[in-house]
Amino acid sequence: MTGDEEAWFAPKRFGWGYTPVRWQGWLATGAFAAIVVGLGQLHMHPVWLRFALIAVLAVGFIGFAAQNSRGR
Repeated sequence: MTGDEEAWFAPKRFGWGYTPVRWQGWLATGAFAAIVVGLGQLHMHPVWLRFALIAVLAVGFIGFAAQNSRGR
C-alpha cells in the first residue's frame, strides 16, 4: 500500500499476523471465513483435498493481507 491511511490491515501488536483496521479488511476477512466454512461443508472425496484447498486459500489470504497492510 502507498500510505498508512489506505491500509486495510495492520500487524498485530503481539504474535504473528495481521488484523483488519478498515471496513474493507473486515469485509475481506468475513468473505474468507465464509468461503472456508462453505468448503468445510462440502463432502469432497478424498478428504485431504478439502484440507488442501483451505490451506492454499489461507496462504493466499495471508499474502493478500500482507500486501494490503501498513507493514512493521
